[in-house]
Amino acid sequence: MEKDTQVVKEPREHSFKEALLNKNPDLNWEYNQLNNKDKGTMACLNSEAIPLSWEDKMRIYQPWESSLIVKMYGKKLTYSYLKNNLVGLWKPIEPLILIDLGWDYYIAKFNKHENTDKVLQKGPRFVTESFLTIKKWKPNLAPEETTYRIL
Repeated sequence: MEKDTQVVKEPREHSFKEALLNKNPDLNWEYNQLNNKDKGTMACLNSEAIPLSWEDKMRIYQPWESSLIVKMYGKKLTYSYLKNNLVGLWKPIEPLILIDLGWDYYIAKFNKHENTDKVLQKGPRFVTESFLTIKKWKPNLAPEETTYRIL
């Protein structure tokens, strides 16, 4: 006599990478609506999101306001070589915190707006043979989905 056997598959948990790559395109909606901010709790964009108040989001974003997003084109450089060259070229008035995001994207984190303004206005935009695109930080950057047009 054959037994009826059922194979029960447990739901597979998503990896951290899968969770990051499965981004909702409207994640920056609240951040972009600075003039239309709601003082209450923002609505969840999906059932897995944690609702945060506008004040909580601004508190989380505040330390990053003086940061820059840097994209490298051309010759690949090691992290330490790039950081040392940027410090030498930009000459910031505070220590540079450089965060590697992958896909040749970095965050140059500053605490003072003077450094951000100096880099955006004066550059330089080249490190050895590599061209850098530099723009102000915005939340929820997805390097693998971001595109730049070079004219």
